[in-house]
Amino acid sequence: MDGADPWGLDGQWYDRLKQTVDAWVNRRKAANVKSLATNGAGVATATVLNTALDVAGGVLSMPSAIGHLGEGAGNFAALPSIKTAPGLVGDILTAASVLAPVGGMLRGGAGAPLTPDQQALISLAKEAAKRGRPGISRISRSEARTLLDWARELGINARGIEAYPLRPVGQYPHIHIGPVNHIWIEP
Repeated sequence: MDGADPWGLDGQWYDRLKQTVDAWVNRRKAANVKSLATNGAGVATATVLNTALDVAGGVLSMPSAIGHLGEGAGNFAALPSIKTAPGLVGDILTAASVLAPVGGMLRGGAGAPLTPDQQALISLAKEAAKRGRPGISRISRSEARTLLDWARELGINARGIEAYPLRPVGQYPHIHIGPVNHIWIEP
């Protein structure tokens, strides 16, 4: 093929989309820095907004990255060097970002129905979270370990026992089970 769009949509539309998005993102970021840094909103606000613009621009540029998939690897295969290695790495990362959601769906990732045992664990975790509040009643360390062990056995994301003394909410010992955060436990 000559690099034309396989769907016949007037050439490489994805490159024009990327150029348009990049130009808009760069203009908007410059305006954010100029206006927010001088009106009291501060550099932190401009940084947060500009990061969000970068993420949105990256997502909107994915068709271009997919359209050029393989070019970097081809250049590296033809002339392996430190100058062509970034193209190979870019192709690997693009392929991984496209295939990662598919892999998650295939192995029962996000959106996959929970088994009855997993549903029971999440229900127990929700009940434990309702019972325990910082400074009030909390679940025991033994109960926390049981929930964590069961979560690991059933393939549910879990972490803890943890505490972050400098954080207002997480300063007390707690665990996380699946979508249930901050299940408070006894110290």
